[in-house]
Amino acid sequence: MEVKMQARTMALVALCGMMTGCAGATSFNAILEAENALRVERSQKPGSDFVVTLRTLFDPGYNSANRSDRLKVAKSAVEPSCPNARIVREDQFKTGETLIGVDRFVYTIEFKCGS
Repeated sequence: MEVKMQARTMALVALCGMMTGCAGATSFNAILEAENALRVERSQKPGSDFVVTLRTLFDPGYNSANRSDRLKVAKSAVEPSCPNARIVREDQFKTGETLIGVDRFVYTIEFKCGS
């Protein structure tokens, strides 16, 4: 099931890229949210306002294992609700492996909104 969802995600991302050209992070984030690979929620922890959760995703042009790719997606996802967001904490949790032995993670990035 997970492999099927991953293949569907990659196909949707490729199709979106072909149809919209350089539509930007907003379109990509919408695809990630639809596939449950991206979630933005109010934080329950003191010291942060929002938490962005990303799961491992394999896509040409986006590498969730690359910190700068993750932060770019997370910041663009939280910005509409949290202007001038700054990162206050990051964590990663191993959730398993793919069929070919590549580690899978869930990443959480906590943000504090600025003024």
